[in-house]
Amino acid sequence: NTLLSAVIREIQRAVPCAAGSFAFYDAASHTVTFRELLLQDGAGSSGVATAPAEQTVAWGVMQSRRTAVLDDIRTAASPLVRERAELGVRSVIYVPILQDETCVSTLNLGSREIGAFTAEHIAFLEELAPHLAVALDKTQLFEQAASRARRMSKLAELSRLVAESLDVGRVQQFVIQASSDLLGAELAR
Repeated sequence: NTLLSAVIREIQRAVPCAAGSFAFYDAASHTVTFRELLLQDGAGSSGVATAPAEQTVAWGVMQSRRTAVLDDIRTAASPLVRERAELGVRSVIYVPILQDETCVSTLNLGSREIGAFTAEHIAFLEELAPHLAVALDKTQLFEQAASRARRMSKLAELSRLVAESLDVGRVQQFVIQASSDLLGAELAR
């Protein structure tokens, strides 16, 4: 969400938006997950929403690899899009983020104005998308490295505990807690 927050705040300098998200497709569950940020009165609230792929505009954009603009979302077919209308969003743009001809995500921006996105906004966002692909890739690599470092730290701690302790109960308790911590971290991603 740090990346999304920074991206949205910078984009706001050129594009009228009050909300933004990155959408990611999960082939195993055939769903799209949105990492969202809604800006109100200078503050931001973030969240995660997941929906069946067919119920999202982002999935269509991922498949076509073409930008889509909804000038008035109050009449959109997607239930997820209509929920954004209840939060005051009126128009939305979906920009595919491509890496090696594969759509890895979409950048989705919402505005409180009907028909807010112009041809200039679209061109700007489409030029920004390749840079976002690199940033998303680097963020993912950083998260993977941090996860490996946490696992290695737990394993080193376990090795130390096993080497110095003859208390089977203490070692067992540590293994259970470390497993829970590591699995919880993996399930949360």
